[in-house]
Amino acid sequence: SIFVQNLMDYARIINSNFTVHARLFNVHEMIQEALEVFELRAKCKDIALKVTCDRSLSLVNDREKLLGLVYTFLDNSVKFTKKGSVHLKVEYSPQLKACVFAIVDTGIGIDQKDFGHLSEIVKNPWLQDKTNSAAGLGIGFRMAVMLLKAVNKGQVSLEVSSKIGS
Repeated sequence: SIFVQNLMDYARIINSNFTVHARLFNVHEMIQEALEVFELRAKCKDIALKVTCDRSLSLVNDREKLLGLVYTFLDNSVKFTKKGSVHLKVEYSPQLKACVFAIVDTGIGIDQKDFGHLSEIVKNPWLQDKTNSAAGLGIGFRMAVMLLKAVNKGQVSLEVSSKIGS
């Protein structure tokens, strides 16, 4: 499973044995593969699952590791969204010269007061810090942060809107 692969990659990072196998791939096709896992779950919960991604968008990176990251963040969004929608947006940013992946949902969100805790965990995933209200800030989030830093040369940003999803 993708979660097991993420866990193995996490162990490789810890053991300094992690490698990125970058190659050119179609981002839209990768996103469609990830969506297959979540379409039924979203339908069962009566939430809309939307995607915005240019069909011709290509990227040079480790496709399987990015697929695992998309899976992790979609999993959290679908899990913590009781009604409304989960929207995955992927676009190329000329200013950043990078692909930007964003998930916007109508889930339970994260209190603004806890955002500082999340930012600290993004800076240091080993930090033994917890939020007061985040429903699932455990190993999955920490693994995703470490994997994201590994495939993105250490660059990670986090934006959260209080109580309207993340």
